[in-house]
Formats: sequence, C-alpha cells, structure tokens
Amino acid sequence: MLDFWQRTKSLIKARNTKQQAIADQAGISLLTLRGWITHDRLPDVVSAYKIAQALGTTVEYLVTGKQPQQDHRETQKLAAEILRLLSPYLGEQDL
Repeated sequence: MLDFWQRTKSLIKARNTKQQAIADQAGISLLTLRGWITHDRLPDVVSAYKIAQALGTTVEYLVTGKQPQQDHRETQKLAAEILRLLSPYLGEQDL
C-alpha cells in the first residue's frame, strides 16, 4: 500500500501542488487524506478515483505504477513486429 502513497506524494511534488489542493479537488478533507497517508491505508475506490483525477493520472498508476498507455503502446509495437515478420508469408488480402 505504501507505493500508492509514495506515487501520490511524488505526483503532488511533481505538479508543484499541496496535499490541501488535492484534497479540495477530490472532495476529501485534508485530515482524512493525511490520516490515510500516515497510517498507510488505501482509500475507498471512489476516493482513490477522485485523488487520481485530481493528480491527472489513473487509479491503476497509483496502485501498480503502470500507465495504461504504456501497455497499449507495447501491444501496438508487438503487433507491428508480428505483422512485419509474417508479411512475407501473407498475401495482400491478408494484410
């Protein structure tokens, strides 16, 4: 769970903002946000979503550290490479 809050705090710092601003944007009291951070407690899913939105990211990133776009780009690269490798064996109608 600690990684969730480490990522959250890193994004707060990177965006040159404060916990108070994120709490306000997410509709969460600063006391509640700080309590979650201090006690390393994950927020409920709706609050996590609001925090992620306030930080301009996704819940997936806060939880796993992975951006969904990264996975999508990797899939596209793999698909292009597979197509390149198979293209000599396929007719134009297959492409």
